[in-house]
Amino acid sequence: MWIRKSPAEIDRTKRIKRLKRFDPTLPFLVTFALCCLEFIFTYGTAGALSFTSPVFLPFFLLVFGLLYLSRVFFGDFFSFFAIRSRYPPNPKLDKICGHCLKIQAGNGAHSCGCGGQLEPLDYWRWVENLKTEVSDHTSE
Repeated sequence: MWIRKSPAEIDRTKRIKRLKRFDPTLPFLVTFALCCLEFIFTYGTAGALSFTSPVFLPFFLLVFGLLYLSRVFFGDFFSFFAIRSRYPPNPKLDKICGHCLKIQAGNGAHSCGCGGQLEPLDYWRWVENLKTEVSDHTSE
């Protein structure tokens, strides 16, 4: 059953979502993996980029910087590498009706067919057993 999160949980979810884009871990790991792949595929050739090469650090920083900045400004890394598709993207089910609890794609409309208001799905959570969930919150 879907239940609405408390205001504190909603604030925590918003804060985590806002700060998540500033985390450099994933851009660093992607850059390191790309450098390792480049090293593996060019090993033993004249154009190999060695970890001790004076070009390695600027190359690493450039790739890392581009990935990190694309994540900070656009929310993902693939903005620089966008591939256009002939097919429309699948709709993202990111809204829920507060009245009928039906999950829907956010299509710009702020109301459901039943007349209820659509809210972000992040403001709700799924619980298997409502009695257990209620007793957990009352014991805190």
